Amino acid sequence: MKKLIPAVLIVLLILAVGLPYFFGIKAENHYKEILKKVEKSANMVIKNKSYERGILQSVATNTFEINKGEKTITINNTDTIIHGPINVPELLKGNISFK
Repeated sequence: MKKLIPAVLIVLLILAVGLPYFFGIKAENHYKEILKKVEKSANMVIKNKSYERGILQSVATNTFEINKGEKTITINNTDTIIHGPINVPELLKGNISFK
């Protein structure tokens, strides 16, 4: 019994660190796929300036360049991507429902 408790704690610690990391990688890949699809379907160029992966959320900064004839419209955008097994920040605010 004394050996079981540390083993369970180690497994829980690995899951607590590993799952958000795994979901963060999946969220980043999915986000980049979405940007590629948008870039293909629209007449624009998307430049990914940065993607900072955190434990429960990531922040991506992009520049969208839309060609309108002789003009080029540039839009700077920052996205916050919430990931992890559960959306903890919104759960703590009470703004999440499980559907």
